[in-house]
Amino acid sequence: GELDILNDLAVPLAVAMVPVRLLGADPADGALFRAWQLAIARGTDPDSMLGEAEVAARGAAALECMGYFARVVAQRAGDPGDDLLGTLIAAVGDGALTEPEVIGIALLTLVAGMETSINLIGNGMLALLRNPDQLRLLRANRELIGPALDEMLRYDAPTQFTIRVALRDTVVGGREFRRGDGVVVLTASASRDDRVYPEADRFDITRYAGNRPARRHLGFSLGIHYCVGAPLARIEAEAAIGALLDRAPELELATDTVEYRPSLIHRGIVSLPVTL
Repeated sequence: GELDILNDLAVPLAVAMVPVRLLGADPADGALFRAWQLAIARGTDPDSMLGEAEVAARGAAALECMGYFARVVAQRAGDPGDDLLGTLIAAVGDGALTEPEVIGIALLTLVAGMETSINLIGNGMLALLRNPDQLRLLRANRELIGPALDEMLRYDAPTQFTIRVALRDTVVGGREFRRGDGVVVLTASASRDDRVYPEADRFDITRYAGNRPARRHLGFSLGIHYCVGAPLARIEAEAAIGALLDRAPELELATDTVEYRPSLIHRGIVSLPVTL
């Protein structure tokens, strides 16, 4: 038959993992969380690029989502549980966090944890399907799944850039930055730098394999800003892509055109129909 890798696999998996398993939400509310997450993620672009309806949807989604988690936190105050949200709620009792901080962390975890992993699976599978030689190689050697995920993150990153503010006067790459200057760091562009990665525009799942793998990509950022959800994203993508390879020995794109969601910071496709 057919399958939409985005909406039939990546989205349900992200809902099951982040709001349900990590944050203790009701599985029946999955559609709500997807709608809230999409509205907030769209709203991460500059307001000048958004319409009035999109700005309003972002604010409404954030308020509704925070209200949802406020109710969950209140309900579980006496018995926090042992999931991520329960650990955060217990920290309120210990004085390490406040309830508003817990709600804020839950909201951030929802948006950052869902959109990025969904797009990693979608972008990664699209790269494999458009490069059938690499798909055949991964089928033949499943030990390459780890290196393949790194190449997917380098080649077509779910997040295109990040923003930083200079804490002091400094010089980077011959350019002067004053304290308080804001900069946009194009991490996805850096991961396609031919000076760092030979044939940077080629998708090669062996690039991070062997004893001398390529230099680290910026798909998860670096240093103290390294993505706290990176291990979970890898587990989700490996499980989803591995299941597809196991259960669909013949897998082909069912469309000639791929539509991307309107966003500067997030790179994700609307749907990815395939034939099995």
